[in-house]
Formats: sequence, C-alpha cells, structure tokens
Amino acid sequence: RTKENNSLLSNILKEDISKESDKNNNNNNNYNYEYQQSSESEYYFHCDINTNFGKKIWKEGSIFFGYYENNLANGWGIFHHYDSEIFKGEFVNNEVNGFGEYIHKNGFINVGYWENNSQVGIGYEIMGKECIYLGEFSNEKKNGIGCYKWIDNNTYEGEIKDNFFHGYGIYIYEDGRKYCGQWRQNHIDGFGEMTWPEGNKYCGFYENDKK
Repeated sequence: RTKENNSLLSNILKEDISKESDKNNNNNNNYNYEYQQSSESEYYFHCDINTNFGKKIWKEGSIFFGYYENNLANGWGIFHHYDSEIFKGEFVNNEVNGFGEYIHKNGFINVGYWENNSQVGIGYEIMGKECIYLGEFSNEKKNGIGCYKWIDNNTYEGEIKDNFFHGYGIYIYEDGRKYCGQWRQNHIDGFGEMTWPEGNKYCGFYENDKK
C-alpha cells in the first residue's frame, strides 16, 4: 500500500510540474521549476523568479512556502512538517536562522530566535494551558536564567540547565511557601531557606528535597 501511495504521489507531482512547465512557457519564463526523484528524496519545486517566492512539496507530505535564493530557502517562510509540526519564521540557506515560531505536534509553542535550527537567546515556550517559560535557550534546550509560571500560581525564577532547575533559584508555591537556594536537576539540593506563610523558617542544607 505504501509503495502504491508513493507511486501515485510521484505521478501527481510529475503531472503538476508538466502543467506548471506549460504555464511557464506561456508566461515569459517567469517561473523556475524542478522535479527530483531519488532514493533519498522526491519533491516538486516551484518558484517565481521575479519575487523569489515559491513552494516545495516532498513526497512524504512536508511542504514549504516562502522565499528562495539560489533554490534554497532564504528569508521568511512556513514549513509544515509531515508529522504536523510547523515553523514560521526566517531561513538562511535551508536552515532556521532568525526570529520564528515553532508549533509542536503536542501543542507546545516556542517563540524566539534560532541559529542553525536551534533556539538560542531569550525566548519563551507555551506548554499548553498549564505553564509558560520565559528565559534563555541554547543547545536546543532551556539553559541560563529563566522563569516558569504555572496555571496554579506556582512560580520558579532562577538558573536552568538542560531543562532542569539547576543552580540557584526561587520557587514560590501555591500554598504560600517560598524556597530560596540551590537546586539540582529539579530537586532542592544544597544550601537554602524555606519560609512558610505563618512565619516559620528553615535555613540549612537539603539533599534530594529532604533536610
């Protein structure tokens, strides 16, 4: 069945490029067309040479709409991945570079700046309706200084390493407790201070969330 579907798509792409080529001959060569089929990829490419705006469709279902230079994505574009993930933003030589928005298939949304397909610098991530993160990114993860806020009013502000609370941070709980101190991979670990709404306080060392 998969081979039949791929063969059908190949025929559709070939028909599309044939039709578009006929249009090309009738429109003063304003368009650039390319159809490629190999063991690694199969796609149909169509670009207006006056505006450099075009589209590229892969046989597995991915689609790119945007600006091209030298047949490479350069400038603003939208990439719809076949698994339903979407990136809207800036591209340089077929790679995500610049400001953009990434929509994950689970509904999470990342907004910020990218370098060579990896989010970097200050940005934010919306994790459904439960939580939002605002802070630094590097190496495709949350790294640096950041702030989390949950729908239940829990908050964390402090150091982040590889998506974990790691280093110094302040966590305010929905019940009014407040912890200021050291963290290790999302656990209270090291020296810190916990205060309670009624005025009680503990100042000392923790290991894996325990005194």
